[in-house]
Amino acid sequence: MRDSVILTAMGAGLLMLVCCKPQEDPRHQEVRQAAELYCSHLISQQPDSYVEGLYGYTRMAPEKQSQLRDAAAQFAHTLSQGTNRPLSVRATADSLWQDSAIVFLDVLFADSTTESIMLPLLREEGQWKVR
Repeated sequence: MRDSVILTAMGAGLLMLVCCKPQEDPRHQEVRQAAELYCSHLISQQPDSYVEGLYGYTRMAPEKQSQLRDAAAQFAHTLSQGTNRPLSVRATADSLWQDSAIVFLDVLFADSTTESIMLPLLREEGQWKVR
């Protein structure tokens, strides 16, 4: 009798774990997709799209925006040179704190090596932006 009560309780607990799985915060998927997108812009030679994803970009003076676009273009060009250029990026994890996040990404290079990086993001006007 005692064994059947214990087994029943264990079965009920297992059933609750399976059926009542907590829902993941949808912001995790949003922030990971945003980080992958911004890094992909640099890899695919779209530095203007990357710069537009910077936190506070729309509030910057036009001269500052121009400087950032030029710097991002130079960086994207440098990334594309040589035999060991980045090919893809994939978000592997993230940490969220209200309207800020850190996304951990794996960058795959042409020589098949992978480098792990982290990218801080902030939420601005409903969108995740690179900090």
